[in-house]
Amino acid sequence: MTRGRHRRTCNRCGAEAPRFYDHESRQNWCADCLAKTLLVGRCYWCKRAEPTIRDLDTGYAWCTGCATDTVLKGDPIDHYEELTPEGAEYTRLLLSKGQRRTNPGDED
Repeated sequence: MTRGRHRRTCNRCGAEAPRFYDHESRQNWCADCLAKTLLVGRCYWCKRAEPTIRDLDTGYAWCTGCATDTVLKGDPIDHYEELTPEGAEYTRLLLSKGQRRTNPGDED
């Protein structure tokens, strides 16, 4: 997410406040809508799906699809908590790829 001059209004509310442009979704966000979207419980990356895991290092919540993409790209989220039963799908994928999950209570 970057600040940009791609469009003068927020795609969601139409406000002409400071803007943030998401290159992945090609959406423009004002600071208020961006904060509301992140606080309502949407995936950090796609901002559309319900999150199933939370990265304990960054605090970001991820949906199963976006979290799976991190594994396939070679940079998995390994210190996380499952937020929903669907989070177990990510755990199974992580283990099938030979990655080790760091449990929330483990110390580095």
